[in-house]
Amino acid sequence: MLTDLQTPFEQGNGNQTTTWEQCIAFYTGLAQRFPTVLQFEQIGLSDAGVPLHRGVVSADGVFDREQIKRDRRPVFFNNNGIHPGEPEGIDACMALVRDFCVEPARLAALGRTVFLFVPIYNVDGSLNRANTSRVNQDGPEAFGFRGNSRNLDLNRDFIKCDSLNAKLFNQLFAAWDPDVMVDTHTSNGADYPYTMTLIHTQADKLGGVFAREHVAGNISADGRARLADLSLCESGQGKPGPRHCRVSGSAAIFHRLRSVASHHRLHA
Repeated sequence: MLTDLQTPFEQGNGNQTTTWEQCIAFYTGLAQRFPTVLQFEQIGLSDAGVPLHRGVVSADGVFDREQIKRDRRPVFFNNNGIHPGEPEGIDACMALVRDFCVEPARLAALGRTVFLFVPIYNVDGSLNRANTSRVNQDGPEAFGFRGNSRNLDLNRDFIKCDSLNAKLFNQLFAAWDPDVMVDTHTSNGADYPYTMTLIHTQADKLGGVFAREHVAGNISADGRARLADLSLCESGQGKPGPRHCRVSGSAAIFHRLRSVASHHRLHA
């Protein structure tokens, strides 16, 4: 692989994550270099006036949303950096999109599916970098802050939409109407026996038994991930939780499937 196409994480010592400036410059460069694979553009501003971006990867160079809808093509949506102190998804998405650009077989594997992504959702928090706000997390050397510029947790704002980010997110989601979404997180340093925790869409709002047996039951099959029902996370009593403000819980409003992928920092 060409050195200039390596991500900041790949160029670092294994304990570093990209900055917002590096991330946006990386995708901008890729889009200029591979215009038939990647479209990357600004969709609005955060509460602090920081640009928020989205990217689209298509194997046949079709990026027009209306044409994609007319052709009934599947859309897979990846949201990263809602909590910028949980950066694995940010770095992994950069490497994945780069691989789509430079590896024809990987791009061809998309088929008709369109890959839609937000590189860093909480752009304000990503600029508020330090190494002390997540004391139990083993690295990286510096990372973003959980709250945005107004100290709002954007993963509790999908219904009330107090932030400009949440308003933009709902507009983006409604416009593209993705079939499946994955939101990337990190465990904040807790030492779990699993590599990942996967939290699926609130099942009771998507058919109950069908969602649990046919959707959640097929998310993880290799035993390395712990599968969690959002209703258990929300209520703690095995009943549907009262809140649907998280990215997974709010998915049912759009009648779509979402999964939160939470990587455990102590299991690289």
